[in-house]
Amino acid sequence: MPHKKNTRRKKHHPQIIKIKPEVSSPHAAQKIRLKVIGVGGAGGNVVSRLFDKRIEGIELVSINTDWQGLKHSKADIKIQIGKNSCRGLGAGMDPLRGREAAEEAVDEIAKVVQNTDLIFIAAGLGGGTGSGASPVIANLARQAGALTIAVVTKPFSFEGEKRLEIADEAWQKLFAEVDAIVTIPNDRVFNIIDEKTPILEAFYRIDEVLREGVKGISDLITFPGLINLDFANIRTIMSNAGSSLLGLGKAKGADRAKIAAQRAVSSPLLDISIEGATKVLFNVSGGKDMSLVEINNAARVITESISKSSQVIFGTSFDKELNKGEIKVTVIAGGFETEIKEVGYPLPLGVKIPIADENESSEDENVKKIIEENKELEIPTFLRKKKK
Repeated sequence: MPHKKNTRRKKHHPQIIKIKPEVSSPHAAQKIRLKVIGVGGAGGNVVSRLFDKRIEGIELVSINTDWQGLKHSKADIKIQIGKNSCRGLGAGMDPLRGREAAEEAVDEIAKVVQNTDLIFIAAGLGGGTGSGASPVIANLARQAGALTIAVVTKPFSFEGEKRLEIADEAWQKLFAEVDAIVTIPNDRVFNIIDEKTPILEAFYRIDEVLREGVKGISDLITFPGLINLDFANIRTIMSNAGSSLLGLGKAKGADRAKIAAQRAVSSPLLDISIEGATKVLFNVSGGKDMSLVEINNAARVITESISKSSQVIFGTSFDKELNKGEIKVTVIAGGFETEIKEVGYPLPLGVKIPIADENESSEDENVKKIIEENKELEIPTFLRKKKK
């Protein structure tokens, strides 16, 4: 899809949709049914990481043609597709085989996506299963009435033009089937790592964007805070949002909310800028010391670069996972009124734009532990196969 730079707009502050503060009840939270479906090897790895760090109230599904990859994945539900056409050996780099595999298992997939309000589809594009099966699964999800958001990666440049072509074609097909799609080019991981960063940690950081995005949305609905949202608010913003931005940022100390918001809207992993978005949803989470002034500071950062007529919905929640004194901002933006502005791509190796200060993250120790426990699982399929 062609990209054009948007004309820089003057700073202004769009009308924010006002949501009355209310107390969320456990019964209301139970009515919202969320699923994350990992498709193919890369999608399965994302689901496995989510399984290790569970987000309450979300069901995890892994779908694959590769029986061995499916066997080693961690999920609440596992579905092997293409039992006849692929015979458990994967779809290679053939999206047509991936599509046929999903079509073979249409009844089984349809049962999984039924009675679900929000479905995230995670996949790596450029191979056979993720590229071919994801559009079929997304189509079934939307037919079932679920708000459907895809979060996908595109191949490294060094994987060759053929894989990139497959990824681009698959992206267009998936784009047509989902409400919103968030795209992370794998090359962008070089913006947040250096030469000493282990490969498993690099892929973990990419997948953490999805986990935090899912958590940011689920927290808005299920956890009590200063301002709570219902699912209707989420659907208003994300329905037919198209190509979207999913960003997160954390910060501590002076101006923590402002800095966290700046990091959220300038994520070095994403390929688009927030400028031109007409639909924006953001969540500010922190401890009981978080103030309304800080929420306003975060909101100003987010709304300065978007259209005056944009729909903006926000909420706040208390997050026990955060370090003491830390604030986190999660942003989802879509409905771009003009062609999407592409951000610079990529930065030189070793130049880091931190999503959060290295000493601030509450997850560093967990990252190392999870990586050690899942060494084989964490390696992408194309690298794992070369290794053997």
